[in-house]
Amino acid sequence: MRHFIRPSIGSRLAVLFLAMMAISVGAILVAEDAFNRHVELAQFVNKTGRLRMLSQSVAYQTHRYADSRAAARELEQTVDQFKDALAAMASHATAFDAADREILIGVQGEAKAYLAVVERVSHADGGRAVAQRSLGDVEAAADRMLGAEEAAIERIMQRHAEERRKLRFDLFGLLLLSLVVTGIAYWRVRDRIVEPVARMAEMARRFAAGNLAARVRYEARDELGELARTLDRTAANTERLLAKYRETQRAVESTGEGVMISDAQDSEHPTTYINPAFRRITGYETAEVVGRNARFFLGDDLDQPGIEALRGLLREQRDGTVVLRCYRKDGTPFWNELSVSPVRDDSGCVTHTISIFKDVSERIRQEEELLKSAHHDALTGLANRTLLQDRLKQAISAAHRHGRQVGVLFVDVDNFKLINDSLGHDVGDQLLQETAQRLAGCLREGDTVARIGGDEFVLLLSDMEHEDHVATVAERVLAAMVKPFAHRDGGLFVSASIGAAFYPRDGEDGAALMKHADIAMY
Repeated sequence: MRHFIRPSIGSRLAVLFLAMMAISVGAILVAEDAFNRHVELAQFVNKTGRLRMLSQSVAYQTHRYADSRAAARELEQTVDQFKDALAAMASHATAFDAADREILIGVQGEAKAYLAVVERVSHADGGRAVAQRSLGDVEAAADRMLGAEEAAIERIMQRHAEERRKLRFDLFGLLLLSLVVTGIAYWRVRDRIVEPVARMAEMARRFAAGNLAARVRYEARDELGELARTLDRTAANTERLLAKYRETQRAVESTGEGVMISDAQDSEHPTTYINPAFRRITGYETAEVVGRNARFFLGDDLDQPGIEALRGLLREQRDGTVVLRCYRKDGTPFWNELSVSPVRDDSGCVTHTISIFKDVSERIRQEEELLKSAHHDALTGLANRTLLQDRLKQAISAAHRHGRQVGVLFVDVDNFKLINDSLGHDVGDQLLQETAQRLAGCLREGDTVARIGGDEFVLLLSDMEHEDHVATVAERVLAAMVKPFAHRDGGLFVSASIGAAFYPRDGEDGAALMKHADIAMY
C-alpha cells in the first residue's frame, strides 16, 4: 500500500520497464501471428498449385485411358494423389475467414465434381468410343475447377496484401506507443533522477568549495527526495557545527594561556595545533612546533620530578596538572604549569591530547621568596632558626642511622652592641653581613650557618667522624673574625665567642644541643 500512496523511484522505473516489456511482447505476438498467417496462406497456395498440377495429370491420364485401357492403373494412382492433395488443401482452411470460406468450398466442390466426371469416364461401359465422347465433360469440369482455384488464389493474394498492410499498421502503432512510453520514461528519469542528482552534485561542489549555505531543496517524496533532505540537514548541521567550531577557535585563539593539541594515536604524539598565546609564551612559530613532540621544550633538563608525573598522566589517559621547567626558543627558562586533558571519540578511544601552557614563573618566584623569607634571615640571607631546627633534626637522624656525630657551634660577635650604638645601624648591618660571609667560608659544603637573632650565629656541622673537626672549624672562625672589617674611618676590630655541643654526647635532640652550646659559649 505504501508504494501506491508514495511510489518510489524503483516502482516507477519498474512500471516503465514493464510497459516497455509489454510493448515488445505485443510486437512479437503481432509479428508472430502475421508470420503464421503468411505461412498458412503460402502453404495453401502451394497445395493449390499441387492440386492444379495433379488435375492436369488426371486429365492427361484420362486421355490416355480413353486411348488405352492399359493406363487404368496409372489413372487410378493419379486420382488418389489428387484426392490427397485436395484433403491437404482443405486442412489450411484456417487461412480464410468465414466470409471467404465459400471460395474454398467452391474449389472443393468443383474438385469433387471433376473427380466424379473422371470416375465416370474411367468406369464407363461402352468402350473406347464412350470414353472419347466423355473427354469433353472432363475438360469442362477441369476448366471449372481451375477457375475456382484461380479465384481462390486471387483472394489469397488479396488477403496477403491486406495482412501486410495490417501488420505495417500494427507495427507502426506499436512503434508510436513505444516512442510515447520512451518519451515519458525519459521525462520521468530526467525529472526524477537526472535533475535531482545534478542538483545534489552541484550542491556538493559548492559545499566542497566552502559555500556552507548551499542546499539541494528537492522535496519529492521518494528516495532521492529523502537523500536530498538528508544532505540539506547534513549541510545545515555542518554549518552550525562549523560556526560553533569557529567560536571555539576564536575563544582558544584569544585566550591568554597557551594551547597545544597533539595526536594521541601516533606513538610520537606529534603536535597538530598551537594558539597565538603559545607562540607568545615560547617564542616558537607554528611551523617550528607542528609535527614535533613537545618534549623538546624541556631541553636537556630531564631530571625533574614533574616529568614522571606527566608520563603517568599520558600513560593512564587522564586529566592532570604538573609544573615543569621549560625553555623558550631563546633558551631562557620559565616555569610551566602544564594541564593535560585527553580527548575521546564516541567509542571512548583517546584521539588527541589538549595541553594548556601557563607561565607561572612569577608565581614560583614569589613562592620561592616567601619560602626563603620563612626559612632565611632577611639581612644576611643565612638560614633562620626554623630552617636550622629542621636541618639539625635531619642531621641527627642521619647520624643516628650511620653512627656519625653532629657538632653545634654557638657564635656571638663581641662588642657588636657598642659598634651598632655608636656608629649606627647601617654599619652594624654591614658588619653582620660581612660576618655571615666569613662564617660561611669556614664550613664544608653540606654544613649550615644560621643567624638566630641579633649578633648570634649557629654553625651546624653534620656527618662528623671525630670531635676534633669542631675545634678545627672554631679556629677558622676565630681567625676569620680577628681580621679588621672595612669602614670609611678605618678598620673595625671585633672578636667572637664560641660554644660547642656534640651529638650524641651532649644531647639526643636539637633543643638539647642548642642549649648546651649556648651554655658553653657563656
